[in-house]
Amino acid sequence: MTPPNQPWPGYTGLPYPPYQPPAPAPARRRWVWPVVSGAAFFLGASIGTVSTPAEPAVQAAETVVQVETTTVTAAPPAAPARPATPKPPAPKPAAATTIPGDGTFAVGAEVQPGMYRTAGPASYGCYWERLSGLSGGFDQVLANEYASGPMTVTIRPSDKGFKTSGCQEWRKVG
Repeated sequence: MTPPNQPWPGYTGLPYPPYQPPAPAPARRRWVWPVVSGAAFFLGASIGTVSTPAEPAVQAAETVVQVETTTVTAAPPAAPARPATPKPPAPKPAAATTIPGDGTFAVGAEVQPGMYRTAGPASYGCYWERLSGLSGGFDQVLANEYASGPMTVTIRPSDKGFKTSGCQEWRKVG
């Protein structure tokens, strides 16, 4: 008869059998790989060397050759080449007086300093930043604004960049 705590014979109260550690792994043969790789190296080295038959001895025969000499006059030296005239550098395109709605622009190279106006957002909202550098760091934002209507911004000559997002085209007004 089973004790009152156990519902059937052999029941221990655990849902799984008790833990038993796995059997130890068989010992590895540590000498196999060095021996196999060494044999493969020597086999490859012996295949790579090819013996060549000995070349027959070449007997040199003495030959007397009489050479006639002729005098050749050289052509006069050519005139020195004229140095190439350097092309003048292409004129630098003027910075734009309009700014498309999205992007980061270098002041002086891509955008002229001055006052710009936009009709407002292209869809939901219009955002701009005046920047002291172009690396994208948050500490480089000099001024910024987000609006849902027409806006005006003055880009100063000391600014390094101007960033705009979601706005209609900016036009220079002053």
